[in-house]
Amino acid sequence: MEFPLQSKDKYKARIRFRPYVTIPPDISSKVGVSEQEATNSADLQSGTQTPTLDERRSFISGTREVRHYDEVVLFMPRQVQVVDGVNIQNLDLGAFGAGIERGVGSGSGVVEALASNTMNTISSFMDALSGNLDAEGARAFASRTSAMFSSDNVSGAVQSALRTTPNPNTRMIFRSVNIREFAFDFLMTPTSEAESQAIKQIVHTFRKHLYPKTIELEGTGIPIAYRFPNTFQIDMYYGSQNLSEINPSLKFQRMYLRQFTANYNPNSMGFYKNGEFNEVQISMAFTETKALTYEDVASDREKIYDDLLSRYGRDAYASRGDRS
Repeated sequence: MEFPLQSKDKYKARIRFRPYVTIPPDISSKVGVSEQEATNSADLQSGTQTPTLDERRSFISGTREVRHYDEVVLFMPRQVQVVDGVNIQNLDLGAFGAGIERGVGSGSGVVEALASNTMNTISSFMDALSGNLDAEGARAFASRTSAMFSSDNVSGAVQSALRTTPNPNTRMIFRSVNIREFAFDFLMTPTSEAESQAIKQIVHTFRKHLYPKTIELEGTGIPIAYRFPNTFQIDMYYGSQNLSEINPSLKFQRMYLRQFTANYNPNSMGFYKNGEFNEVQISMAFTETKALTYEDVASDREKIYDDLLSRYGRDAYASRGDRS
C-alpha cells in the first residue's frame, strides 16, 4: 500500500513502514505436543527415564522475527525529529559519600575507602568531643550532626543559629538511557477512487498492527493474556537510496506503534459523491523497542580508537590509533 498513487515521480523522498511478527519461544519442537509428551518422547528416544539438560533444551525454540506481508509507503512528512537523550539525576553524597568517592577515585579499593572514611568520621567525632576542632570545624560538625540525628525543624534551627549548613556534595549521576520516540503526521488528499481506497487500507493496516492478539484458555474461549503486538521497521528513502546509508542518524531500531489517530476532513466538510472523505490526516507515535548504547551509534573506527584510549591512555592512543 502506498500514497500517493498519482504523480509518484514528484515525491522521490519516501518513508516505508514494514511490520514484523515476533514468534515467541515454544516449549516443544512439535506443534500441538505438550511439554510432558515431548519429554516422554525424548525419554523413549534416549532410552533413559530422565532427559538430560541438552535434551530438555531441544524442546525450546528460539525467538524469531518474520516479515509481515503488509507494507505502507508514504511521502516524506514535513519534518522528522530525532531526539536522543539520557537520564541524568543529581545525588547528594554528603561528606561521608564524598570521602568514599575521593578514595575510590584515587585508586583505593571500595572496602579500603569505606574503612578509611569511617575512621576519619570517628576521628572527627572524637576531636569534637575533646574540643580539638577550631570554631569553623566545630560549627560544621554540629550542623552535620543535627542533620543526621534531628528532625528537620531542630536541624534547621541549629543550622540557622550557627549560620552553617552541611555541604551536600551534590553530583550529577548517569542513571539510564531514554528510549527514543518518534511522531509522524501525514495529510492525505485523494484525487481518485483508487487513492481513497488506498487511504482506507493504510488506516486499517496501522490500526491492525497497533493492537495485540488475544491468548485464550484452550477449550474455553476465555481470554487470559495478550501476545505482544507487531513491531515496525521504519526506513526513509530518496529514490532507491536508503537515507540511513548516507546519514546514520536516520537508522532506526524496531518500533512499537504506541498511538494512532485518524482525523477525517480536518480542514473542510466536503465529501466525494461516493461518500469518501475529502481528506484524511493521520498522526502516529512510535517508540523503539530498546534503548540505544554507544555501540549502536559509534562507527567501527570510533569504537577501536576509544577502546585504545581506555586501555592505553592518551599518548598510546595517539600512537596506536594512527596505525590504520
